[in-house]
Amino acid sequence: MHCKDIQDLITAEVDGELAADPRRGLQDHLRECGTCRSEFELEQSTKSFLKRHLKHIDTPRPLRDQITSQLAIHISPDTRPPNWFGSMIRQRSPRPALAFGSSLGLILILLTLAPPGSRHSHSQPDDANIIHQTFNNFDRVLNGGLTPEVASDDFNVVQSYLAKHVNFPVNLPRNKRYTLVGGACTRYNNEPVANVVFRQNRKFIYVYEVNFRCVEHGRNLNLPPRALDQLRATGWYFENPLPECTLAVWIVDSTVCCAVGDIPQDRMLAFLKEPQ
Repeated sequence: MHCKDIQDLITAEVDGELAADPRRGLQDHLRECGTCRSEFELEQSTKSFLKRHLKHIDTPRPLRDQITSQLAIHISPDTRPPNWFGSMIRQRSPRPALAFGSSLGLILILLTLAPPGSRHSHSQPDDANIIHQTFNNFDRVLNGGLTPEVASDDFNVVQSYLAKHVNFPVNLPRNKRYTLVGGACTRYNNEPVANVVFRQNRKFIYVYEVNFRCVEHGRNLNLPPRALDQLRATGWYFENPLPECTLAVWIVDSTVCCAVGDIPQDRMLAFLKEPQ
């Protein structure tokens, strides 16, 4: 059995729809192929996460009928597949399909947990200053504009995914009071950026990570001189736009990390320093 034959089986197995014979073939292949095994574990952990954290809501019958009728209009009888959703999944690679589901999941979590109208704006100038980018990205997370490519509370899954797309060690703070939501990779001025989201009830913490060397030399990305000087002297830098809003910057190995959340500075320190 080849890898290209496995992808449909992974989704069916995670959904509990795989028959006994193909399941045995899938399990044999996963024992031999680390790449496909990682794909399976990623999809499995994402579905498990969404199942634990999202409530099932039945779609109103009129809305289902409207969607079905619109699909019927745009799909000709000659080309209409027997199962349009199954056909869509078969035509997609697992990772884009997973990214779509993960993004939708985080949007639903944010809409459910973050009360509209209760947040202040963290808006900053759109430039190469990574502190400005961290505040702006935090707003994007809260508004559903920045969503994870991988949604999982498994640190190994998220770290493994991010490590494949960046040129620095990814740092994932661990704290028993906060749940890992997921991560995504973006780029600014051709520099890779790791984006990680955590939550505790209705509070979110967003972490922005880049290679410290590029920030230190001010190429493509930069820090204000006061922040850079304090980082070099103490390893830490803090900003508090409001008493209940804290940004922390610190260095781990060759990675500079910026975390922001609508929490006091002592709670931010507890998040970063108290082990799980």
